[in-house]
Amino acid sequence: MSTNQLCFVLENKGNCSDSELISKCNSISFDNNSIKLEIYKLQSVYFIIIQALKQDSNTIRQFQQLLKSLQELDRIIKISSKLNCIFKKEALDNTTSDHKRIVMSLELKNDPILISEYKQIHRKDKIWPQIITNMDTIGILDMGLYLYNYSAFIIMDTHLDFDLEKDGKQWSNLPKEREWQSYVAKFQKVNPDSKAMEKWQIMTPLL
Repeated sequence: MSTNQLCFVLENKGNCSDSELISKCNSISFDNNSIKLEIYKLQSVYFIIIQALKQDSNTIRQFQQLLKSLQELDRIIKISSKLNCIFKKEALDNTTSDHKRIVMSLELKNDPILISEYKQIHRKDKIWPQIITNMDTIGILDMGLYLYNYSAFIIMDTHLDFDLEKDGKQWSNLPKEREWQSYVAKFQKVNPDSKAMEKWQIMTPLL
């Protein structure tokens, strides 16, 4: 997951279909070898990932133009400000370009104090080390956690053979995993006894 990456949330105002949004994004001119654009959807919410694959001035210009074009879609869809990443699992040393990407969303409790605490426990010096080790064990190459209002979004890059159902069961049985899920449940609108992969809803890739 590159540091040259921006994430946004789009909320449908009710007059934009998936095909119309994809068509408008496809009409924006940029070099696919320089810029990568991804769109994921869950219900009426879209999660957009824009990544600069190069560092030259032409890529930066295209990147800025793409952002401007997306902001002009405000007539039909509400676009958020750039989302801040509150937790990032550093990529493994053996990470390759061949991976599977999964984007998921989860609703948090509508409580500013809890949201502030949720951010704090995901700081690099606060998150339990065993939880990071478990991610490595299960085949999570890279992960980023983002917040938008009272919704959390995860971008998870895994090995190509990663199976969410099969590996998710193994994940839930790794050391300290059940304790961590019980710990974070107080922030989430979920059954506190649920496993991690039962809490998060998979977003459908559109582009």
